[in-house]
Amino acid sequence: MNIQISQEELNRAVQTVQKAVSPRALLPVLSGVHFKAANGMLHLYATDLELSIKCVLPATVREEGETVIPARLLGEIVKNLPAGNIEIVSDDKGGNIKIISLNAVFDIRSYSPSDFPKFPNITGHSGVKISGRVLSDVIKHVIKAVSRDETRPILSGVLINIDKGHLKMVATDSYRLSIKDVAVEGLDATQSSAVIPGRCLDEVSKAVGDKDVEIILEPNLVYFDLGDTVIISRLIEGQFPNYQQLLPSDCDLRVKFSRQDLIAGVRRVALLAQSTSLVKMKIDNNEVEISAISQDLGSAIERVSAKTFGEGIEIAFNANYLLDGLQSIGEDEINIELNSPLKPGLVRPVQDRGFIYLIMPVRIG
Repeated sequence: MNIQISQEELNRAVQTVQKAVSPRALLPVLSGVHFKAANGMLHLYATDLELSIKCVLPATVREEGETVIPARLLGEIVKNLPAGNIEIVSDDKGGNIKIISLNAVFDIRSYSPSDFPKFPNITGHSGVKISGRVLSDVIKHVIKAVSRDETRPILSGVLINIDKGHLKMVATDSYRLSIKDVAVEGLDATQSSAVIPGRCLDEVSKAVGDKDVEIILEPNLVYFDLGDTVIISRLIEGQFPNYQQLLPSDCDLRVKFSRQDLIAGVRRVALLAQSTSLVKMKIDNNEVEISAISQDLGSAIERVSAKTFGEGIEIAFNANYLLDGLQSIGEDEINIELNSPLKPGLVRPVQDRGFIYLIMPVRIG
């Protein structure tokens, strides 16, 4: 293999595909990025056998071939090279490869491409197409609620449902629940649903930009085709929790806030809640008193103006979880709907009825 390629384009592609490389690769070859040069194009591919990412970009191909280059070293080298063209030369036998740029030459060991897993073939499958901006917005509304607890794999995923012109995503870590439902013009696919790893959707939202995306759901895999980038992930097996039963049908108290005012107030008060992240909210008569107490640091109280509809209440939340929900909303006016100090609260934008953020309260001792 002998190619010449732009440093800027190669760096972008390498930074994208190496997100699929596990720091604890099961096989040494899986710690690398697969390079294949053919027909004037360079194909980069990385996988940890759960998540796979491929990028295709134009290159001057002097000699076709393939190799596997250690991902971490490759990323650091390419990122630190000056702008301009890079030459990559391989002997196609899994030996050394040379990366050449201006006055710099790197001669590094590579892996045999024959040991690298094949990229899944999606030829002949059809899916649904959606605007990248819409898809990214839906993902950003729910991704913070994905669980990081590896003992409950189903909660590390996002439930996606496509039906009757709507795209819905749901995520929960059992402490909060995010639901985003959006109408998509031209989305006339038959009903389909799956649980997709949150890690996969996070990478999709970062890579998509303004591109249209084709989503293909298979029994065990999901494909996101972004044109020059394809992201594939195994689906998570199991039954997603029945989240509908958690949603209250009505509320005893509704509080209307300026989102930015509430975010600022919670952030400041939470500085005194570093050990517990617990903030109390005393709500009554168009005012909300936010407070936190630390035995080691002291206490903080801040009052935020609001419009209250219903009887007052005192309730406590995890400040980080509350902020995650507030920051997922794009509007400035939000409602918080409450029933009692021990029942979950709902955070909603005033205008966008397609987003719901449910948050469990913390028992006040």
